[in-house]
Amino acid sequence: LPMAEGGIVCTPVSTSEATPPGAADPAVVTLVEDADGHERTVQGVQVRSFRLGKGQGPNVTTTQAGTGFVATSVRAGFPMAARAVSAPDRVYAVMAFAAPAGSRWCDRDLATDQMLFYGPEARHTAVHPVGVHWAFAAMDRNALSQTAEGMGLTPHLPGPGEIRAVPTGGSHPLRHVLASIADPASGLVHDQGPELLRTTIETLRTDGKVASCRRIDSGALVLACLDYAERAQRVPSIDELCAATFVCRRKLWDVFDERFGMAPARFFRAWGLAQARARLRAADPTTTTVLEVANDLGFHHAGRFASRYTHTFGESPSQALRTSN
Repeated sequence: LPMAEGGIVCTPVSTSEATPPGAADPAVVTLVEDADGHERTVQGVQVRSFRLGKGQGPNVTTTQAGTGFVATSVRAGFPMAARAVSAPDRVYAVMAFAAPAGSRWCDRDLATDQMLFYGPEARHTAVHPVGVHWAFAAMDRNALSQTAEGMGLTPHLPGPGEIRAVPTGGSHPLRHVLASIADPASGLVHDQGPELLRTTIETLRTDGKVASCRRIDSGALVLACLDYAERAQRVPSIDELCAATFVCRRKLWDVFDERFGMAPARFFRAWGLAQARARLRAADPTTTTVLEVANDLGFHHAGRFASRYTHTFGESPSQALRTSN
């Protein structure tokens, strides 16, 4: 779940505050002009992500805190791949407002007006094309339970590692709450934390219709593959990944196609390009060459590496090295 205060994005270039009348806290808006592979912990979620290609503008995040929640809205200006693990003491309500073709969360294509609830320590993977827009709220699990007790209701909250899909529409009450608490232009006139908790309980109440809730086991395999690549500090081969995770090539291909809509080789090639860019931008051009960086990461065909790098980032690897800090 790529989030605010950097979230799936980094290197903020401008930040502004917009204070709706009577709101508990101002909404913080961050514009980001570029994004590469990085790690963040936001609202208790551990997020790692990397860029998949060229962007059309900045990523825009809006964050607002209130009673019992922190809400964030994200509009992607760069295509990204991400993985995340949610905090052990929170429940997350997530709403997709725009889902261009190629948007994927976990093992499903993301759809406009789709709502998901993430339980504690749920594993999430995502592909975000340019134009995807979603909002989410992180809620304390104990606060939800206390609210439910006060309402005399028994909600079916997602358990550890579980993700719940809830059928919604454009008029769903929780959709409006998520939109307003994360949007400084919505005209928010009061702290909507209590309303958010109540609406969540109403959505997840056990009144005979309980939406499917499941553990996403394939997420563990994705995390294990990424952990292996990060330890090796280079693009791993498919055989290496199979040996490290004790699965066959077909299983590995099925999981990455299910989660990201692409083969594992293509996924890790994009991961490696993001790693290359980070290294080139941090390198000393007087002592480091593009070829050294490419070889260290497992790209042994210099021309192919340069072509793919330029296509992804809109600049050549030598340009990135020349402009390094």
